[in-house]
Amino acid sequence: MIKILRRQFVSVLAVAAALTVLVPAVSIAQTSPAKNKVVFQVSDGDSQKWGLVLNNARNMQEALGGNNVKLEIVAFGPGVAMLKVG
Repeated sequence: MIKILRRQFVSVLAVAAALTVLVPAVSIAQTSPAKNKVVFQVSDGDSQKWGLVLNNARNMQEALGGNNVKLEIVAFGPGVAMLKVG
């Protein structure tokens, strides 16, 4: 009885050790490379300043590749008025 329990314990321990080694290796292989993340902030209602921000965002996409960068433009204060229609 003790030999059977010992054998089962060793088997479970071997499986656990194998999973401990293999699971991180699999998860590392499946992760995609980190993207560049950029946030532009606009707090001005001036159309020229908005144009600068939009040009900078486009330049960032061209320099890093559109799929390699995540861009966000945050507007607040008078900058929000530029987003309103009409």
